[in-house]
Amino acid sequence: MKGIYFICEALGLIFGIIGYILLEVRSEKNLAFGIALALIAVGFILIIGSIILEKYMWWTSLGW
Repeated sequence: MKGIYFICEALGLIFGIIGYILLEVRSEKNLAFGIALALIAVGFILIIGSIILEKYMWWTSLGW
C-alpha cells in the first residue's frame, strides 16, 4: 500500500515537469497553454493528495 504514495508523487512530478516544459517551449496557442496548466494542476493535486493520504491513512481500514 505504501507504494501507491510513491507512484502518486512520481506521477505528479512527471506531470508537473511535462507541463512546465510545455509552458517553456510552447507555441503561442491557447490549447498548449491550457494543456500545460492542466498538467501542472494535476501534478500538484497528485503530490498534495498523496501527502494527505499518507498522513491520514491510519484512520482507514487500509492503514499500515
